[in-house]
Amino acid sequence: MILDVKKKKSTVLKWTFVVTATMGFSVSSFAQQNYVELGKESSVSSFYEKQASEITDSFQIPIYDEKKYESEAVFWQPQRSISSTKKKGPKKSRSRLRLEARLKNLKIIPIPQYKFGKEKAIARKNFGWDSKRYSNIGSYKLKVRRIPSALRDIAKIAKVDIKAAVERKLNLKEPNQVVVVQTDADEIQFLPEPVNDFELLGLYLQEPKDLDLLTADILFQEKDSCEEVTPLTEYLKDKVVKDFRIKYYRGMCLHRDKMYTESIPLLAEVIGKSTEFYAMNAVSQIIRDLPKGYENIIADGLAPKNVYNKLKQKQKDKYNYILAKGYFTKENYKRAGVHAKIVSEDGEDYYDAQFLYATSLYMSGRLPQGIQTISKLKENYFKKANTSEDFKSLIHITFARFLFERGIYDRAIQEYSQVGRSHPLWVDSLIEKGWAQLQTGDYKGAIGNMFTLKSPFFKDAYIPEAQVIQTIGYLNICQFADADQTLTYLENTYPRQKQQILDYVGTGASYYETLTNYISADTSKIYEYQGLPTSIVREMGRDREYLDTQQKLNNVVDEIPRFNNFIIKLMRKAQNLTTRLSTLTSKSKELREQESEALREENVELAKSLKAERQSVYEKGLSINYRITAFNKGIKAFKAANKNAVARAVKLRDEYLAEAEANLKESLSNVDARLDVVLRNNDLLRYEVYANSGQNIRYRTAGGKVMEETEADAQRLPSNVVADKDYGWSFKGEFWEDEIGNFRSQLKNLCPKDD
Repeated sequence: MILDVKKKKSTVLKWTFVVTATMGFSVSSFAQQNYVELGKESSVSSFYEKQASEITDSFQIPIYDEKKYESEAVFWQPQRSISSTKKKGPKKSRSRLRLEARLKNLKIIPIPQYKFGKEKAIARKNFGWDSKRYSNIGSYKLKVRRIPSALRDIAKIAKVDIKAAVERKLNLKEPNQVVVVQTDADEIQFLPEPVNDFELLGLYLQEPKDLDLLTADILFQEKDSCEEVTPLTEYLKDKVVKDFRIKYYRGMCLHRDKMYTESIPLLAEVIGKSTEFYAMNAVSQIIRDLPKGYENIIADGLAPKNVYNKLKQKQKDKYNYILAKGYFTKENYKRAGVHAKIVSEDGEDYYDAQFLYATSLYMSGRLPQGIQTISKLKENYFKKANTSEDFKSLIHITFARFLFERGIYDRAIQEYSQVGRSHPLWVDSLIEKGWAQLQTGDYKGAIGNMFTLKSPFFKDAYIPEAQVIQTIGYLNICQFADADQTLTYLENTYPRQKQQILDYVGTGASYYETLTNYISADTSKIYEYQGLPTSIVREMGRDREYLDTQQKLNNVVDEIPRFNNFIIKLMRKAQNLTTRLSTLTSKSKELREQESEALREENVELAKSLKAERQSVYEKGLSINYRITAFNKGIKAFKAANKNAVARAVKLRDEYLAEAEANLKESLSNVDARLDVVLRNNDLLRYEVYANSGQNIRYRTAGGKVMEETEADAQRLPSNVVADKDYGWSFKGEFWEDEIGNFRSQLKNLCPKDD
């Protein structure tokens, strides 16, 4: 049903409402989208006056049951509410009283039905045209109709008493209802909007630097033009300070040539402070190519939210992983965890990010959450195809360390046992597993595992803790002779090594040179190098911080020759531009001669064609000549800047060398400190051996029962009887590599049995 509102002059009623119920095409749905005046006014002209306000909205008023009355028209005139209830208020006017008298006892007279047929409804979307592109459709003007202010006031509409308004006799003629059919829609003519002509205006450049900047803009879009862009931006960097395009162009070009010490700080600044377009491209470049060790620089230039939101999901994942590593390096573990956590499961670095997230939780003091995270990581990663054995081992030992610190030793032992034998932390896992076995009371397991570390397989390993674990294990099963033998080996070996460390430090030798010379030398048959045991030299080089510094140092050392190589590329570029200009000059001269010959032969068309071609060659020559001018302008600045860049790279290399030296010095200091702890505990362990062995001998001599009786105990000779022979030997059997870490001692527990 459709409600059309037209304004009518009246002393009593300000508005006249017309309600029409129709079947077939819904004029209301069409009018809501594009109100088009169709046809002429109906015969009920009083309801459709020319000056009436035009509206687009239609109000559906369910006066009749549409299923029961398929097609009928009801016309009614609502008025302001006339209530019979007496209320206090202003006195009614005479005209109001006369109107009430006329409306009293009036009845509604049914209106005859009018059948319009059931024609297919046509929606605007079926017309096949876009109203936004056309200002006229045939002779019908499209206008935006506004609803009358009275209908916008809901409070006023609510005051209308519908019941009272319809209780009067309506005597109206049949309306002339217009129905739109498909044929009418097909006849609509479309007139496109005319496109206004535009004029190209000249580009006004206020200063010479603006022309140079425009040149950089144009050249950067050309493929393989960084040899021209880089010198020019070097020339402009001090003249156009606030324009980030200079830093963007320089950073992108230097990055493509892998001069990262110069490019990455520039791109990080562009990401954090430049406009959205340049920041987006800089982030994309960093994501594609970022060497290890530069993540902390990127973390300093965090991308704004509007730039981050426009990245694709894969780019977001990569960028968050880079930031997580950067913040972890800066020891900001909370923010590292935040960025690592939001890397999606579909991301290339998802599992690495989850491992970093678990480690960040541990480092920030949230051990239970770290255990939960790495447990879930282990479950998901091990289901994955094509997994890395090294990464699996790293998960095992990290999970084991979390559990050990939490005091869950049984599960920690299981995780330690899963570390692969080819992993760099395998020996560490065996030592830590031995400590966990002591904590659970598995003394024989700890003794057996530490015994395997004496095999030739570990001849270059520095593991003084193995002797301590083995001694503690022997003490706890009252095997004092073996404990004494282990302590004797420790006392004969490690105090001498400690003195060697002190002597080496006193020489003032370079730790870095010692390590690098050892790595490059043939050390297969030597056990000492420059006064240090080879096991200590190797242990010094296993330091994690040193290895990270060495990686950064390698990057810079590889980068320094690239600066000189870039100079060579610039020389080649200059030669290329010169050759192209020479070729165009020769071509222009040849065309001029051909043009002159054509004019002599009065071949006007050919001469005209040759002149046009010569003009094109001339313009290309002007372009190349200008590029050479710009190149020469920038090359002077770049040569000086290149020396500074090389100097910065060399300085950075020296800083990394000093950092590596400091890392190795600290690593050797840690080795010495570990040895101090072992030797200090050795005195305590020696006391325990002597004190408890005497008590145990007296106890057993007196006939005391032990935890595990042996046949030798049953056949023990009296203390006053001397044995005929004393047998002793050292183990010279073979070890199976896959059994290392799973040995158990077969010695009996000779401690007193509890009553």
